[in-house]
Amino acid sequence: MKFTRVATVVAATIAVSACSSGPKEQASGDFDYVEINQSESLTIPGQLEKPANPGDYRVETEKQYPGAVGGNVNVMSPRLVRPVALGSRVLENEQQSTVYFDVVDGMGRSVADFVWRAAERVLERRGISWQQQAEHRWLTEPVSRAVEIDDDTSFWDFTDSETRQLQRSFRYQLQQQPAEHQRTTSLTIDLVDATEKQDGQTVPMSDIRQTNTEVMLLNAIISEVNRLQQQAVLDQGNQVVPLSLASNNNQEPAFIIGMNFENAWPLAGLALEAIGLTVDDLNRDAGTYFVEYSAPDSGFLFMGGDDYDALDIEEGEYEVRLVEYNDDTAMTVVKDGEVVPAAWLQAIEDAFATALQEQNQR
Repeated sequence: MKFTRVATVVAATIAVSACSSGPKEQASGDFDYVEINQSESLTIPGQLEKPANPGDYRVETEKQYPGAVGGNVNVMSPRLVRPVALGSRVLENEQQSTVYFDVVDGMGRSVADFVWRAAERVLERRGISWQQQAEHRWLTEPVSRAVEIDDDTSFWDFTDSETRQLQRSFRYQLQQQPAEHQRTTSLTIDLVDATEKQDGQTVPMSDIRQTNTEVMLLNAIISEVNRLQQQAVLDQGNQVVPLSLASNNNQEPAFIIGMNFENAWPLAGLALEAIGLTVDDLNRDAGTYFVEYSAPDSGFLFMGGDDYDALDIEEGEYEVRLVEYNDDTAMTVVKDGEVVPAAWLQAIEDAFATALQEQNQR
């Protein structure tokens, strides 16, 4: 009795596995339905009332329909673009293998350059060389892939299945379309000269296989963009932010912050708050923080007091202005319409420099 049960379980397991065998692109089961002829029309005797026959579901038996049928139908599901990188996205009705990137922290001034750097690393790891065809377009050398395909066998056929070699050849074309302001770009991957060679015959690669091949590389690049961006943010947080007292382009006393405006703007606002220059309002387009300074309370009348040390500057309202200064950022301070002297900046320099480092490492 036990042997019978074991044999039954083994036979059922083999049957399940046999149903799932065969190429991934081909549906399981037989395809006898392809040879079935259309049933003859129903003949209604003349003395009976004929039912309405609008023909909405009529199948034209004599019409030749283009496309694959039966075992030649490719049932492989399409791969999806995965926008896992911060600032990446896809459009709902996009018909190409395309992803869009918006500049985020760690990418620098040009998101397009950052994406190219990620794409370059992915291609190098895969041993694929390329040439630049235009400013924003790359074309790789021919890529060849050999794939082994096992022919489907009968359930009761325990002989070795026949293995066939399928040779695929193609080129990757990578193209970006960056916006003029360099803060947004799209990356599209297309296959060029895509062919398959099987049994000595060369045929075009199917659309679904081309799309899946494009998306596989695109997803690898998106993942690399994500890795490089996270690493850049981490490295940036571990670096000391250079700060020096000098002059801006108008020869006015200014702090020179050693990072670009995109990174310096939020960091400076947090640092100003930390040293007691409370931000009442801001205008990012103008690069201006409207702040007010009040000497810290001792905590005798107000529980806890203020959590910053007193600065040797006059209480009141100030405008803190940040502007691009080559690859850095110049910061000047204005009170009552006049730029404060270098002595005022020296009075807050140590506290402001310390606050910059602390905020940068958070």
